[in-house]
Amino acid sequence: MTIESSEFDVTEFDKNLLLTTSFIYFIFVGAVEIYWEHYWTGLSSLLSGVTSAIYWSNHTCPKRHFVDLCVTRASVVVYLVSVFNPLLNMPIIYAVTVMLLFSGTTISYLCSQYFWDNEKREWIIFHFLFHTFLFISSVYGFFILEYEKTLRY
Repeated sequence: MTIESSEFDVTEFDKNLLLTTSFIYFIFVGAVEIYWEHYWTGLSSLLSGVTSAIYWSNHTCPKRHFVDLCVTRASVVVYLVSVFNPLLNMPIIYAVTVMLLFSGTTISYLCSQYFWDNEKREWIIFHFLFHTFLFISSVYGFFILEYEKTLRY
């Protein structure tokens, strides 16, 4: 079963939880990052939040799913590229933390996809964890970029 299938029941609670986390996590972080002049990461967070909210408002549309996946994956790349250079000038613990957060994000997404494909209700727990790991990663990335600014001045 693919995620585009409408046979699997997604409750209103599931949709509302994912819509809420999309708005609170990604749009809030994106606005803060743009305010602090981190335009690329801020824009990627905003786009992730908007496309995720649009997708979860009608999760049976394959085109919305495709756009959501593309934007989310592009955002992860933007964050990793943006944070990579500052990490070179920081203690190794920062890089290890970024890799742990990235691993947690990847594992929670894969678990969510596995449970979804097997029509298990646990998918919502792991997808919520996926959103939470992305949020924590983006906040951590923001602080790394801000810390890097202080090193330059």
